[in-house]
Amino acid sequence: MRKIYKVGGLFEKRHEDDIEENISQIDGVGNVDVDFANKIVIVDFDERVIDVDLLASTLTSLGYGIRHEIK
Repeated sequence: MRKIYKVGGLFEKRHEDDIEENISQIDGVGNVDVDFANKIVIVDFDERVIDVDLLASTLTSLGYGIRHEIK
């Protein structure tokens, strides 16, 4: 499954690495891409392994606000 989030708080390029490193460590996450220019986080994951709410809560716990979910 894929989720795409429009996020706030991506002010520096290093924030990409922060998100990718932390989200990719969650069991069930296959791929994480951060589009810094458009402030979008794309996460491919196995919904049988991970609850989708964990993705959003992890982003917010890292200090990034979710503006809205695109998909």
